[in-house]
Amino acid sequence: MAHSNTFKILSKASIYKRPKRKKGGIKRNSRMLRYAKKLNTNLPKSEIWFDELFKTHPAYSLFLKNQIIGKYIVDVLCTEKKIVIEIDGSYHDREDQIAKDFIKDLKLKKKGYTVIRVKAYDLDSFNKCIAALEEALR
Repeated sequence: MAHSNTFKILSKASIYKRPKRKKGGIKRNSRMLRYAKKLNTNLPKSEIWFDELFKTHPAYSLFLKNQIIGKYIVDVLCTEKKIVIEIDGSYHDREDQIAKDFIKDLKLKKKGYTVIRVKAYDLDSFNKCIAALEEALR
């Protein structure tokens, strides 16, 4: 079935075409914002553990909790220096989650962020995080 000339003209006109939505759309972003706010009011235990130790650090005030970068919510973020700290609880030991974390880290690094991962409840990992953070802040 051939289209009429009127259809061809209308289909090329901008009034006929739907406006393009950004990838992710408004619905996803508002849902992510609600979830990030929920995380900020009810921090996971691993993030509370990290926060208690990190409070005394001089750079603590530069960091925000549970912020959205693209399609990801990061645990701790310094927008000024583009540093992300991810606190990994026991859930992150699963093979499927390790792969997802790897991809997340790659995408964040591609956007110019320095990603530091901390194993929750591990003081040695926390101390390594602080050393890496000091290096990144220079």
